[in-house]
Amino acid sequence: MSKLHKAQTQQGHSRPFFEYIKSIGEAKSKQEEDKIVTKDLIELKKSLSDKHVDKKLLKEYVVRTFYAEMLGHNADFGHIHCVNLSSNSDLHFKRTGYLATWLCVNPEHEFMYLVVSNLQRDMKSNSFLEISSALTAASKLIRPELMTCINSDVAGLLAHSNALVRKKAVLCMHAFFRKSDGLIGDHKLFRQALCDRDPSVMGASLGLFYDVILNDVEGQRDLLPSLVLILKQIVEHRLSRDFDYHRVPAPWLQIKLLKLIAVLGADNKAMTEKCAEVLEEVIKRADSGLNIGHAVVVEAINAITSVYPVPSLIELAADAISKFLASNSSNLKYLGITALSRIVKIDRKYAQEHQGTVIACLEDADDTIRRKTLSLLIAMCNERNVEVIVQRLTKYLAGSTDQFLRRELVRNICDLAERFSAGAQWYVETMNKILDIGAEHVQQSTIQGLLKLIAEGEGEDEAEDAELRAFCVETYFAITDHSDKNIPMALYQVAAWVMGEYGFLTKRVSRSMMLDRLSDMAERVADANTRGWIVTAMMKIVAHNGSMPDNVEDAIGKLKTSRSVGLQQRCYEFQELVKMPLIMKRCLPLDGCCEEIELDEGLSFLDSLVDDALSKGARPYSKKDVRLGGNDQDGALRTDAYKTQRADVVDEDDLDAKKFETDENAEKLVIKDGSRRWGAKNLEEEAAVDQPVDSIAEPNEDHSAENGTSATGGQNTHVDPVAIDAPRKPTKNEKLMSDIFGGGKERKKKAGGASRAREARRRAEEADEATKDLTSDNTSFTRPVSMLEQQGGIAAPPAPSRRTIGGGATLTSSTAAEQQPPAAAASSSSSSKVAAKVQFNIQKQLGPDGLRFRVGVMSDQPLDRAYLTIEAPAKCVADEIKANAPGASVNGSVITFPTIPANEPVFTELALKATDYPVGGGLSAEISFGSAAGPGSARGGLPLGFTDLLRPAPLTTDQFGQAWGKHAGESKVALRFNKPLTPELLQQHIGERASLKIIQVIGKECIAAARVIPVNSLVLCHMVVDPTGVNATIRTNSKEFSDIVTKTLAAGLSA
Repeated sequence: MSKLHKAQTQQGHSRPFFEYIKSIGEAKSKQEEDKIVTKDLIELKKSLSDKHVDKKLLKEYVVRTFYAEMLGHNADFGHIHCVNLSSNSDLHFKRTGYLATWLCVNPEHEFMYLVVSNLQRDMKSNSFLEISSALTAASKLIRPELMTCINSDVAGLLAHSNALVRKKAVLCMHAFFRKSDGLIGDHKLFRQALCDRDPSVMGASLGLFYDVILNDVEGQRDLLPSLVLILKQIVEHRLSRDFDYHRVPAPWLQIKLLKLIAVLGADNKAMTEKCAEVLEEVIKRADSGLNIGHAVVVEAINAITSVYPVPSLIELAADAISKFLASNSSNLKYLGITALSRIVKIDRKYAQEHQGTVIACLEDADDTIRRKTLSLLIAMCNERNVEVIVQRLTKYLAGSTDQFLRRELVRNICDLAERFSAGAQWYVETMNKILDIGAEHVQQSTIQGLLKLIAEGEGEDEAEDAELRAFCVETYFAITDHSDKNIPMALYQVAAWVMGEYGFLTKRVSRSMMLDRLSDMAERVADANTRGWIVTAMMKIVAHNGSMPDNVEDAIGKLKTSRSVGLQQRCYEFQELVKMPLIMKRCLPLDGCCEEIELDEGLSFLDSLVDDALSKGARPYSKKDVRLGGNDQDGALRTDAYKTQRADVVDEDDLDAKKFETDENAEKLVIKDGSRRWGAKNLEEEAAVDQPVDSIAEPNEDHSAENGTSATGGQNTHVDPVAIDAPRKPTKNEKLMSDIFGGGKERKKKAGGASRAREARRRAEEADEATKDLTSDNTSFTRPVSMLEQQGGIAAPPAPSRRTIGGGATLTSSTAAEQQPPAAAASSSSSSKVAAKVQFNIQKQLGPDGLRFRVGVMSDQPLDRAYLTIEAPAKCVADEIKANAPGASVNGSVITFPTIPANEPVFTELALKATDYPVGGGLSAEISFGSAAGPGSARGGLPLGFTDLLRPAPLTTDQFGQAWGKHAGESKVALRFNKPLTPELLQQHIGERASLKIIQVIGKECIAAARVIPVNSLVLCHMVVDPTGVNATIRTNSKEFSDIVTKTLAAGLSA
């Protein structure tokens, strides 16, 4: 027997297995490898199909199975053998089976039910090795839906006598907690693991508690004294020497504890006082000169800079940072710069002590150190050193090719230039450099802010603002002179806009020169959007020049044949306007970009024409909306007879509440002990009645407060952090260091310079956000607060009254009588000159199949030509709008009132219908009017409650089963009640929170359903009752709405 064969025999592998692995390793191409694997799979399938497979060879077959799958081949015929091997009594085979199952079998596969059975059996084994193997496999294999089956078994192993089992149980619970997004797990059991007598079990629980604390910092702050005590014991060498590493006591446990302390003690003075002593002890004892000691010191510095500032601790951290920066090791320097970036946020004086080292690091050969130093400079920037730091960052940006780094640098430079601007001209010059170097990374809001700064100036002296604009014209004229330079499109657009708007302010550049330059730019640029900017700029200059030069005319003639429709339109408009110089001059006034344009949204100038047509017998215009779930319109096609009958769609007529009324003597559903699985074949009713569930009355408590029936507005106030200190002139040799650290050359700042730039960008961002919100389906609704409310003139709406669904009972926004509407929704005037005070009263009425609103408006002055616009929330439509005032007319969602008398309310009624799953918001109403003091407007609204558009869906069990597979938007939640769970309590909870109605109960499982009115989109709920609460699965056709339902069901319950 050869030595090779002996070695193979000793390893326990067969000869064919050895040859198979060897041939794959020696394959010279992918094709050759695929050929070997395919041939082996054919032989493997034959071998596994044999009824009498040798148990010793079965392990090799399983290994060959997952090896083939790892190489990209399908071997699903062997999956069942992987699962079977995990039930083998031999520990080595069992672990191989679990490994193969993890690598090959999809977690959603039905085989996982067999795996769960094997895990439950192994967790009850007498061998701690089998239990440990099962716990390791459970943390990798089990999906969230099956975790509840073994969660109680895992929790019970926390009391096992073997420390290894307890540690594995903690790690398994940690995996469950992460996979279920914090829904599975008992915090009391977690704390039991933290107090375990074995340090390894305690250490394993620290990672679990880090995730728990991040989810609920305030609820876990009481853990801080315990963590401080554990850390103190570790630092004082009270643990066994087995946990030491290079004479540092349990360094990894120290690092984990320091991270927890940093989170729990953040911005909390009382908590910081409890841990200050131990943090000081840690940072002193960990300074051993070894890498592991440095790791503990760095984590201690992070903790010190995260908790409430303590001067003595900060001094210790600064001393440790000094040692890092003084080291010759690049790694330690990197740690020092990183730590210094954190500490300068507390006090900048510590950076001044190391200014020489920081300047040297800017020129370091190591690129990572240079990058980290730039981050430090960004943290140190203020109004005195902003020019030097921005110059350094810009220089580094010009030489960088890393797109991710360039994007980050551009963002930081723009932010620093706006926060610490040294003046408007400096800001413009800086932004020009950034646009030239990295225009592709500059946000559009930043460019709009730059244009707004140029247009509005600094707001103090018109002469200085005009000087700034003339400077900008000359600057951009010079920038665009380089025809051989690749100038970014954004810079071309800014230059064209500035020359078109303010070209008349400069005397150094004539209008003909600017037109020539713009014509050259139009030929040089290929982008149609940029050409549109250039054409508009030429139009403005020509409008006040009086004539169109030949080169401009030639350029327009070429551009009007462009493929861009927008550019063509501009060119044709240009040619037509030139023929009418006076009109062109009025349309394009000088410096007209900041003028406010008054728009008559109601098109009142057409009122006389409309009235004249109506008096001659013309038919009033009636807008026809397509409404989902609405009644048939006159003249519409009736297609009910041709409707396709589908089993997975529930018709609205089938969901009529009267058709599902049950007899009081009818058989009732039960909740009883049993092991029956939920499924289509097991939906028969139980024969025995143990715990009857009576028909549940509809909830009569209002939860609109939870759903946000009232909201208050607020204003975001920007506080300028700029502070100006006395100037200090640096020496020539210390110029760079003094500019960055010592205050540098202070400039005479205009009070509005930096703030105007920041305000310009803020306004541009608000405009972008407003546009985004107008096109989003997820727009949230907040009741606006008017000036009258802020001054106490109108009170906020009082708490709503109780409600019931059905019978026409109402839920109103206030408790006042109908004829005297209080200020349930506030108004806001369009101008401070408007004297009329308008009040809204919005009431809602919930019916079994609909939601109706009544909008009341009253003014203290007579109003004429009032237009009331109704705005429905996202995914809803306002229908059946009726106004009860004389002469009022309805056009779509706009109601026109010819007059509204003083102190006499007018009412509008409407029905709100959902077109899809609602995502929140509310009904809002806006009125624009004319009065004796001039035109004005007011706005009010009422948020929707979560259940306003939800009703119970009395489906049958078969209908529920058919609909379940058709709804893919799934969300899960674990409900933990503070009091004993009963069927009545469960029905009351899900009914009040989501209008869900229980359909049937089998054993410990039950199903419930609700519907969105009037479209009858279903909300399906499957619940499993366990000793700790209820595990609910929600399914709809919208994953977003399913998440909203689960959050609503879990709100206010114990974790």
